[in-house]
Amino acid sequence: LLLLAEIDTSAAAPSTAHAVPIDGKYGLGIDTGDLLSTNAEAALIYGKSEKTAWLLLVNASGSVGDTDISRDLTLPDTLITDSRGRDGFSISIGPGIRKFVRSTEHFSPYFDVTLRAIRSVSTESSGGSAPYFSGYRRSEWGVEGGLAIGAEYFFEKWPVSLAAHANIITARYLRRIEKYTSTRSRDELVDDSFSASEGLGPRLQVRVYF
Repeated sequence: LLLLAEIDTSAAAPSTAHAVPIDGKYGLGIDTGDLLSTNAEAALIYGKSEKTAWLLLVNASGSVGDTDISRDLTLPDTLITDSRGRDGFSISIGPGIRKFVRSTEHFSPYFDVTLRAIRSVSTESSGGSAPYFSGYRRSEWGVEGGLAIGAEYFFEKWPVSLAAHANIITARYLRRIEKYTSTRSRDELVDDSFSASEGLGPRLQVRVYF
């Protein structure tokens, strides 16, 4: 009778197994963009507990381009050529914290609180056989804080998840410095701005834990 009682007790015990536990694990999240365009972003993840994850968010982009322009004047045998170069980069990086609502289930809503530093530079230069040279440089730096929500589905057999992620509120302080240079003058414009925005822009993210 004692043996049967022990067997029945073990059979009735509830299962505590669940999808990928994030406690003590590292992860990498890749933002695949929204449904209309891509917006590459990476997030390093560390599971502080079953319900809490620390984040390091990184977003970077860059561009380089050159354009050659030729113009005929009304004067005979006169051709002016102009070459323009454009390049720039932008980067944002900062920490965040993620709280899961139902961390022990395959599907769990969550919310994020983040803070990032922002830096971007873009330049444009013009020169050639034309009797002038001009340049433009735009530099920005600032900070951005935000609140986001999402829902993450953990696959049962693989340490992979798929998440729908949306920013709810974003507040940003930005300082912009614009410089214009030519053979005749040099001008500089400095502008400080604060902005806040709200709204849903859901994006898909793929995350891997190890």
